[in-house]
Parts: sequence; C-alpha cells; structure tokens
Amino acid sequence: MKSAFVLLERRVEQGVLGFYGMATWNGFRVPDTANEYLNLFEIAELARQVGGEGHHFRFVQLPFNLAMPEAYALPNQVTGSQKASLLDAAEALGIAVMGSATLFQGKLTHDLPEFVGRALGTASDTESAIQFSRSAPGMTTSLIGMGRSEHVTANLKAASRQPASQEAWANLFKQPR
Repeated sequence: MKSAFVLLERRVEQGVLGFYGMATWNGFRVPDTANEYLNLFEIAELARQVGGEGHHFRFVQLPFNLAMPEAYALPNQVTGSQKASLLDAAEALGIAVMGSATLFQGKLTHDLPEFVGRALGTASDTESAIQFSRSAPGMTTSLIGMGRSEHVTANLKAASRQPASQEAWANLFKQPR
C-alpha cells in the first residue's frame, strides 16, 4: 500500500490527480479480527507518512445499504484503546465515504419491512433503500446502478426529497425486528 500511495502522491504532484482513495467490498465491513480487515486510522497514517499532513488520500468506498450497514453499525476501526465505526473514523480523519451497492443488486427494491418506509417517509421500497443510504450520517455519496431509463426515473424520486432527519434515520436501528 505504501508503494501505491507514493505513486499516487507523485501523480498529484504531476497534476495528473487531485486526490485519491480506495475501495473495498469487505475490508472496512468486517470485525477487526478478520483477515480482510482494513484499519482506516492506520491507512491514513501511512498516507501522512508518504504525503505529509497535506496528503491527498481523501476517499473510501464500500458497500452500504439496509442489508450491509456495517459502516455505521460496526465499531471496528481501532485507534489506541478506542473503537469507532467506519463513518465516525472517516469523519475524524477528514475522509469522504462513498457507499456502493445502495440497492444491493435490486434486492432492496421490494419486500422491505413496512416500518422502514414509515420511518423514512418514502412511498416505495426503492425510495426507502436509497433514502436510507443517502441519509446516513457521514455518508457523502450513495452510488446506484441504473441499467434502464425506468430505473433512472424511479431512483430520481428519492433525490427529490431531503435526506431523512438524523433522528428518523437512527430510529431504524431501534425498531423491533
């Protein structure tokens, strides 16, 4: 990773890049004891070692949706004796978080529990899934694949709404299952 950061910082110096980041499917979503685990605090420290305080490591991307809420719900990012969720760690480090798999390959577009739509004030399961991801505290972007024009139309309905309030969003984690 250090060699990659050296190359990326060099590309920034050359004007080829403005900033860089990393994407992983599992690394930020697993317990800190897992082989695939990635510690954002250690990665940011590596970026500081390579690029100084003004390093250009500014983004991470990972799956985040109703079925994969670990970036918010799993305190797996370790610094000293403290543990934080990925979203909290990223905020502390000034790193933007992008969520992928917002609709979980279409699996979150139907058959969601009714309380999700009620809590988020949405009219459809697709809107609920999008609203959940885009309203998460600390999530800067929720990526959505759209293969057909009707997907674009349906997905834009959620974008016409304000993100859910932090209280309404957090209440989803308090609902009976």
